[in-house]
Amino acid sequence: MIFDELWRKQWHRDKLQRFYDKEIGKLAKAKDHREAEELRQEAAHYVHEADQDLDFMRSWMLIKRARRLQVPLPPYSDKQAWHDFWGRISLTPKAYDDLRNAIRKEEGQRLEHRMRWVKEVIIPILSALSVIGSLIVAYTALKLKH
Repeated sequence: MIFDELWRKQWHRDKLQRFYDKEIGKLAKAKDHREAEELRQEAAHYVHEADQDLDFMRSWMLIKRARRLQVPLPPYSDKQAWHDFWGRISLTPKAYDDLRNAIRKEEGQRLEHRMRWVKEVIIPILSALSVIGSLIVAYTALKLKH
């Protein structure tokens, strides 16, 4: 499941960050500033790679959701909407936000459509059944009284 993969990647990224923070802290305590700086640069590289993996997965999860809802995607030729990470394409932050907003709007419209059915069909049917039930109870009560 893709959510599990995303969770694992996030966990791996956080574990990586904790490891490097711990090691850099040890080196800083030992006053080995040159080695600590090298480790900071290495950490920045690997954590950045992990962040890019997460961005890529989140982007494609959103794209999959948009396709399921038939929300149009930005054209692949739009360089303002797409990143290219060594052949792996994902949405830019602005395009990600725009697509997420479009998905929310579509989901809201679909929910509104379903709620219209509830208001216009189901509630009147339930009201009619309630009235019929009340009339049956009233009739039964009057019949028992006489």
